[in-house]
Amino acid sequence: MNTRKGKLIALVCFSFLSVLPLMAQASSDEKIEIEFVGFGTNPDFYGIVQKDDLAGSVLIVYQIGVPAPVASASLEGSSLKKALALPNIAPYGLSNKGLEGLTAAQGYSLVGTAVGNQFQISITNGQASVTLGYSPIVSDPSGLQFASVKIRNAYWTADGARVVVILHQKLSGEWGMDSDTIAAFTLAPAAPAPAPAP
Repeated sequence: MNTRKGKLIALVCFSFLSVLPLMAQASSDEKIEIEFVGFGTNPDFYGIVQKDDLAGSVLIVYQIGVPAPVASASLEGSSLKKALALPNIAPYGLSNKGLEGLTAAQGYSLVGTAVGNQFQISITNGQASVTLGYSPIVSDPSGLQFASVKIRNAYWTADGARVVVILHQKLSGEWGMDSDTIAAFTLAPAAPAPAPAP
């Protein structure tokens, strides 16, 4: 087996996968923008800022593998710096900005493609590709019209073992939307550090 191909496959064989969509169905004229804040002291945790035209801005902490947020703080009337210092947010230590881009420092890259009503996210080293998982594609209420999807950006830990993927989804028509969703994956066993107490 080619060494590069073997390393890629071996890496993914030990993966624990998580997909964290923020929306399942679009609503009229909905726009949500997501900005990555950072990985936590325990890199299984990460923070994002979700900017919603209707609901305002909020800092959200997720744990890879857990679909619901583990902590959040409104940014309305406050700054991100103040929110990061709040008692329910500060213990996560969201200061690691990660490595931005579709290619990890180890040389493998993210690729994505629509497969029915799911967006398939994979990594490739140019010779082999391995699927990390799938993220739901937003649809209109009929379920017949689906959004176009692309990977907008990604943030990796330095060891390439964890990645947060920001997807951009755009749907035209009466139920039009132009919004971000996220998917997060770990390609290695969970970090040994205990989860911080909220």
